[in-house]
Amino acid sequence: MRTPFVTCSLALVAAFPLLSSNTHAQVINEDRELIPAGAGSGSFFGRSTAMDNGILVAGADGAEAAYAFNAVTGAQLQMLAPNDPPSRSFGYSIDIQGNIAVIGARWDDDNGVQSGSAYIFDALTGAQLHKLVPPDGNVDFHFGHSISIHDGIVGVGAQYDGENGFRSGAAYLFDASTGAFIRKILAPDGVASDEFGYSIAVGDGVVAVGAIKDDDVTANSGSVYIFNLADGSLNRKIIASDPGLADQFGFSVAIDNGILAVGSNQDNIGNNDNGSAYLFDIATGDELFKLTASDTAREDQFGWSIGIDNGVVVVGSHQDDDLGSLSGSAYLFNASTGTQIAKMLPTNGGPSEYFGSSVAISGGLAAAGSILFGPGSVHVFSVPTPPCPPDLTGEGDLNFLDVSAFLTAFGNMDPIADFEPDGNFNFLDVSAYLDAFGNGCSAAIR
Repeated sequence: MRTPFVTCSLALVAAFPLLSSNTHAQVINEDRELIPAGAGSGSFFGRSTAMDNGILVAGADGAEAAYAFNAVTGAQLQMLAPNDPPSRSFGYSIDIQGNIAVIGARWDDDNGVQSGSAYIFDALTGAQLHKLVPPDGNVDFHFGHSISIHDGIVGVGAQYDGENGFRSGAAYLFDASTGAFIRKILAPDGVASDEFGYSIAVGDGVVAVGAIKDDDVTANSGSVYIFNLADGSLNRKIIASDPGLADQFGFSVAIDNGILAVGSNQDNIGNNDNGSAYLFDIATGDELFKLTASDTAREDQFGWSIGIDNGVVVVGSHQDDDLGSLSGSAYLFNASTGTQIAKMLPTNGGPSEYFGSSVAISGGLAAAGSILFGPGSVHVFSVPTPPCPPDLTGEGDLNFLDVSAFLTAFGNMDPIADFEPDGNFNFLDVSAYLDAFGNGCSAAIR
């Protein structure tokens, strides 16, 4: 229960908002490692990964296949392969809702060399349900480079479509039940080389499309467009609050519960291409937090892959070097506070495995793919319960005893009271604590 003192004091917090900070959080290892039966070296299993309803699907575009697993037990359920092989890079992109998996084949040749296609499968039976081909596909359009499914709608990106100019890009919507084409979506201000459609996410009544080489601010700074799913109209265009040269904002996108997560894998945070991610309110377009790794380093490419579910964000950093050069890592963040929860590392990771090339999160589990050495692999982690920093008494409830403990620690200049972690003890720490207290321990679940 909140005291009148705390309730009234929260009014002061608006003038001093809690800033997102990333202290070094715990490192966690996987519960299980998934390697598909029969997959050979160079399969690139884990290039793409998605989870929903207890099913994990991962693409192996080097083997022109995808695989479905029980995400909880690790048991392999099905190998998914097209009825019309070879499909050219089948498995490069993947998503799933329920038991319906959608899989991109960006180099398929139905409409010309590397025009691209996509497929819809039942992940439980392995049956191919539909093949999706754009009505105006053409050579080198790479339809299927990105893919997403939500509430019966499939979104497919074709980042080299040429309707707005050479490699300007496009996105397409299809009915997942029938495979019927719904509409084509273009950036209203699209121009050549924007690569609109490099990433795509469908959810919450909208479709988000990344254009990593959009030049609105500076060359290749990138942007994300939000369209109304019902009629294809543009809701807004989103640009990072601090865009920079070649940041590639929009390299990865994900949607859940009113939040848009965006990766910017070549953002520079004092180093070159260490990368970042951003969270936005879909309804307003407001930027909520900028996410950076607690141990960010040169060329880590944090933001290469991204996912969000139930208030937790997972971000891949496939060139992190913790376990050797280009070994890779992934991170978990609290979407309500912007704080880092944990860093994910594979138990037996090594150099040049690019762990974090793909990530997924669903139902309290997070997954990340390692694409090199052997067939590749996907590692499944249990998402830790987000910590509750304002619960200073540790009994799992927020009340005046916690406020009292904070005031005592603050008076003693105890580091536990440095809620604005700068080594100083002042009103900013009081404001930050009251903000965290007001959000409550359930703030991690939006």
